[in-house]
Amino acid sequence: EPDPLTVGMHVLVDSRRRKSDSLPDMWSPIPAAKPPAKSNVGEVSAVHADGTCDVALVCNDAAAGGKCGSQCRALTGPGSLVKGLVPPQWQIACSGCFGVNLPHALPKLWCLGCERLLADGVQFRRAPAVGDSAYDTSLCLDCYGKLFSKTQREPLLAVLQEGAPKLLQSDFALLTWRPEDEREHDDFVQCTECERWYHFVCAHYPSPGQLPRTWRVESELFVCTRCERGRHASPRLLALQTRRATDLPTCMLSDAMEASAAEALKEAGVSLPKPLVVRVASRKRLLFQAVKELKQRYGGGYATEVPYL
Repeated sequence: EPDPLTVGMHVLVDSRRRKSDSLPDMWSPIPAAKPPAKSNVGEVSAVHADGTCDVALVCNDAAAGGKCGSQCRALTGPGSLVKGLVPPQWQIACSGCFGVNLPHALPKLWCLGCERLLADGVQFRRAPAVGDSAYDTSLCLDCYGKLFSKTQREPLLAVLQEGAPKLLQSDFALLTWRPEDEREHDDFVQCTECERWYHFVCAHYPSPGQLPRTWRVESELFVCTRCERGRHASPRLLALQTRRATDLPTCMLSDAMEASAAEALKEAGVSLPKPLVVRVASRKRLLFQAVKELKQRYGGGYATEVPYL
């Protein structure tokens, strides 16, 4: 079933798709045309009882909020009204960036035994987490063979997680590594006033999974910046959305970075109107691979990937 649609929502349009085509989703989205290509993003102007809708195309420059000058109109051609779109021909988009998926990097997978990076399409073996470990055991086929070899088992166990000796051959599933299937997608939140949808990051909406459960942010009323922020908006949620760096806690890393940056600016003769503030947020932009020596020092349960900025 297609997602519920209301007037005012932003959608991506592909009128070349047929009524019999499958519905677009996050894995097979309708691509957003970028300037200077002709716009395929618009606002829903009417929703009909037969399931079709009408869409008024807008400028596809998200930075301009869908409204910009005449020069851009000549390039992107917004203002057209597309009528009678069937569900496979439209897809709800973020009203902040006019896209469906944010450009997350493809995930990578390393063999826990030899630390070799697995290529797209390569087969490997994976067993679920054992004991107190929070990590699966993923092995290339060579290391999987060594794990159950009488002569090569012990050296491999020395670098694997503590629960590895308990794993049986039947615990390992034969899989094919497809990074596209594991790609992360940002969640959406809906404005309670205009009912438009936004990516968490586009709306400055704090992910509930990264906050204490007792805060219950998901139960708070979210109001987007385009709507009036009146009595319907949640004070707690607004406070989280408008946080400054000074509102975030410090840590040893942020203190060291702040001191180092301040010293570098001083040496360069750069003066700032206000003191420099550095805070570290947990964002998985890059992953540092734990070297084998760290596992040997701190045990097989040491994380194989450490997120850093």
